[in-house]
Amino acid sequence: MNALPGYRRIHFRIMVRAAAHESEAIAVELGQMLERYGAVVVIERGPYYKDEELLEFDASLEPTGGVGECVAELTASAATGWDDSPVGAAWIRPDDGTAFLHPRLEWATVSPEEAATKPQHVVGDFVRVLDCPAARREALVGVEAEVCGYSLPQSEDDVWGYAVRPPMWDTLICFDEPQLAPTGRRAPERQVTRIVSVRPDGTVTGHWNR
Repeated sequence: MNALPGYRRIHFRIMVRAAAHESEAIAVELGQMLERYGAVVVIERGPYYKDEELLEFDASLEPTGGVGECVAELTASAATGWDDSPVGAAWIRPDDGTAFLHPRLEWATVSPEEAATKPQHVVGDFVRVLDCPAARREALVGVEAEVCGYSLPQSEDDVWGYAVRPPMWDTLICFDEPQLAPTGRRAPERQVTRIVSVRPDGTVTGHWNR
């Protein structure tokens, strides 16, 4: 039996048609549906800015088994409504009455991620930029910066990559994991917009927040 990869995540973006006062109860219900697949965290994002009759949720699932098998189980749980999106499988409520995860869920995206090792840093961490050619070129050696995105290793020999925002910068700069050191500090929570990095062949290489 092969050992499971060290990092296994499935990210969900979920829209449920409901009133704002129902958000907490719906988050609990979504968590109960997803926890049968592994450890899950559901985050309430409040009314969707494009349609305030929708409530937005994020969820992160670490499946007990392989990511591919879990995604297959999830998609099999709703026979219709599925399509592809740049971030993975997408479900939009069909006219045949099929439901997915919650009776009032309108649409959701299911974004799988898997790597041999866990990342050393996560979005929101402050890191210190170490001495490397890119850091010297941009005068960033020793500077602390906020992690705003990441890219998964594309092979066993590859490493995690991170997009970081140094102080006073309006743009992001990318470094490999060995070029950054942890500080133990995190940025305060705030509403973010997720940008997805996609190769011409459709492969998603990373998620970037701004």
